[in-house]
Formats: sequence, structure tokens, C-alpha cells
Amino acid sequence: MQRILQPEMLDGLPADHPAAVASRKDLRIINRLMNHVSFLNRSTRWIQDKAKKSPVRIVELGSGDGSLACRMLLRWGKVATGSRILFVDQSPCLEKNHAEPLDRLGWEVDNQVVDVFKWFEKDASEIDLCFASLFVHHFTFEEISRLFDQLKARTKAFVCLEPRRDWKGLLAAKALWCIRCDPVTLNDACISVRAGFLNQELSQIWMQNTETSWDMEERSAGLFSHLFSAKNLSDRSS
Repeated sequence: MQRILQPEMLDGLPADHPAAVASRKDLRIINRLMNHVSFLNRSTRWIQDKAKKSPVRIVELGSGDGSLACRMLLRWGKVATGSRILFVDQSPCLEKNHAEPLDRLGWEVDNQVVDVFKWFEKDASEIDLCFASLFVHHFTFEEISRLFDQLKARTKAFVCLEPRRDWKGLLAAKALWCIRCDPVTLNDACISVRAGFLNQELSQIWMQNTETSWDMEERSAGLFSHLFSAKNLSDRSS
């Protein structure tokens, strides 16, 4: 299936628009159905023990309401004092009930309402782990190359889960009406699948313009998702 990139309706709605609120609720359900928290935790086991012993700095790109990170990090348990999570999203939709449990586990929560490329321009701090779910597919291959260049320069590891671009995923997206998803979700789900990834597309982009050695994995994850991860092999602290 050829990759087609189109604007998604949710991206053009104010954070408090009823359709946007309904769509974010749908996305929480979809993330559970796609089992993204489990896939992310399996790909980040190396940092979970480290976070209990010494402070880490992690970033979620396209964080939305923060529900995915909350469910992911609750499984980590208590972390070392000084550990920090940054939520980066151009829409101000981080929900208090998703941030507060992380604070109780020892995380310092920082919410950055800004375009991801503008955020990179103003924050050059080193990142132990950057992760994303249903985010990278919003960009052209050229923009993904720019994004990856920024990540390679400052993160020790990056993990993302995206739609897999195939007919099975497209049929599943069209079937979301069965669980009464909002019309915005139904529209955006099909667009997301057509903008998703296959084979080693993300690995090939990641390895452009780099001299660093990376441990990479790119594969299908579950029935409908595509996983990509890259860990800096020169990092001796993990």
C-alpha cells in the first residue's frame, strides 16, 4: 500500500472541543486494544531498573492527555528522586488525573505545549528515553528525517508505536464504528493507517547522517501496530 499523508481532523480542533474530547477518549480505548503500553514497557525494560536507582529524564512526544504515559509508568513503580518526564504536545490537553499519579511515584512532571520542532530548538538537554505512540505517522518522510536528526543528537533511546500500513489495519480502522467511536476518530483512523509504516522504512531514515552505532528493532507489533526502537550502543550508563 502506498503511503498517503492527509490532515487529521483532531489536529485542527481546539483541545476543549466536544469532538476532540470524545476522540481522545476513543484513543485511550484504541491504545488499550492495540496493547501499546505493554509493547512500550517490553522495549524499555533496560531503563526501568535504572530509574529506581538514579534519576532519569524521559520525554513523550505527542503526549495528548497523558493517559498512555500514566499507565506505562505506573507499572514501573517508584523512581529515584529527580526523575523527570516531559510531555510535549502542541495542544494543551494534558489531564490532571493522569499527571498526579506520576508525581506520587517520584516523577517531576513538565508539560510543554509547543510544536515538537520548536521544542527541540529551545531544549537541548540530554534525554535518557524518548517515546511516542501514534505520533510519527503525522509527518512526511522528510520531516521524520529532521525529527530523527534531533533525537539522535540528544537521546540515548527512542521507541515509537505507529499504525501498520496494510489492508488488515485499514479494515480494522473502518470497523471502529462497532465500538461507537466518534466520527472524528473514524475519519482519522483510516487516514492514520494510510500514513503508517512497513518493513524497515523508519530504520532506513534513522541511519541517515549518523556515525553512531545503534541497536535497532523494527517490526510488526500485535495485529495492527508497527514498532520502531533505537538504543545508542555507545551509552555505557545502562
